[in-house]
Parts: sequence; C-alpha cells; structure tokens
Amino acid sequence: MAVEDAGPGIDMTQAQDLFEAFRRGDPSRSRKSGGSGLGLAVVKAIAEAHGGRAFCQPSGLRGSAFCMTWPL
Repeated sequence: MAVEDAGPGIDMTQAQDLFEAFRRGDPSRSRKSGGSGLGLAVVKAIAEAHGGRAFCQPSGLRGSAFCMTWPL
C-alpha cells in the first residue's frame, strides 16, 4: 500500500528519519504551525507490530511515496 504525491519530494537522507518520533522534514516548523512529529512514528510502530514495515521512497509522480508492506 502506498500514498504518493507529485510535490517536490523528500531528500532520501531525511526520508528514513521521518519515521522517528518527533522528527519533521522541515526543521523550521514549530508545533504551532504543524503536528507533534508522531504520526509517521505511529504508522511505523503499527506496521512493525504486524510484521510489516513503513518507509518513504521517491514517487513515480516525481514526489514522495509513503509505503507500508505487510507479510503475506
């Protein structure tokens, strides 16, 4: 399963860190203008609890794709 966009994309050096708690792609954002930085960490925890994984990769639309895989 994947959700992708045609935006500017995410630098792949930052993509892995986005799934860590309290991390944000744009360090200039504050909690007043954005979230707490927990959303993708929760997604990763749920995926891993079910034997899957969550990750970000470049999208075929030139943006980013946020993916989750599940065991068969």
